[in-house]
Amino acid sequence: MRSNPHWSIISVAAFSLLFLAADENPTSPPAGPAPAKKTGTAGKSLQVLLYDDPFILVVYMQAIQKSLGVSCVYCHNLDDFSTDEPNADRKIHKNAARSMIRMVLNLNEYIKNDPNLKKAIGATPIRPIDLTNPGRFVKKLIEATDPVSRYLRRCFSDELIQYLNDYDGADLLPTPFEELLVDELNTVTRGGHFHDKDRFAGVTLSPETEQLLNKNPDGEELVRLNRTLLQEAYPGDIAEPKPVDCFLCHQGALRPSQKVRPDDPFREQPLIR
Repeated sequence: MRSNPHWSIISVAAFSLLFLAADENPTSPPAGPAPAKKTGTAGKSLQVLLYDDPFILVVYMQAIQKSLGVSCVYCHNLDDFSTDEPNADRKIHKNAARSMIRMVLNLNEYIKNDPNLKKAIGATPIRPIDLTNPGRFVKKLIEATDPVSRYLRRCFSDELIQYLNDYDGADLLPTPFEELLVDELNTVTRGGHFHDKDRFAGVTLSPETEQLLNKNPDGEELVRLNRTLLQEAYPGDIAEPKPVDCFLCHQGALRPSQKVRPDDPFREQPLIR
């Protein structure tokens, strides 16, 4: 990952908030009402990730798996999920994961609503977890029926074009393909002015994006604009940046605390949604 001073600011802020959250009497962000339980088919035992769409849940869990450097069986019996809770080790692991996911969700909402951090957050690199529907996004790049997709294909390396040509239509991408795609998207966002009137003629831009575009920004503000343009050109496929995730602390390796806590100190904290 390229060095980015704004990213460093966010990391420091995130770690500071993590320490606050771990305090016995934390000064925690103002929490909104707990979300209503959804009734979808994504999973009967979901307590934190209340997703109706099983595919979105799988994408999220894949990101956690890569961030921690563990397989799914660390927390789950893939043959019978009902045995997860009775199993002592799996129960501890799942409770710890639920606690950390609650904390991550709240921290991201808190940071997103802080005007002092909003600009820096917008310029953070795109990561695999930000591809919320990678299969659909890749199909748009392959078909290239819109000017933005055609432009991106011209920017991509021969290696990435080969991945696109060999794509088998799966909803989830192989890791090397996904990582290369994300890396080259970040090259585009940092490569100068991405917007062109004809290229974005069919894209509905938000008033905030239009306002930033009219300022003719440069530097990190231009990166923020370019990333936002990508998000709005592919709604539902590329998510808004979230500065705090599992990878921020774990970096692809499981680092459990020296003393595992069987309880969940954040269980009663309602989620900000």
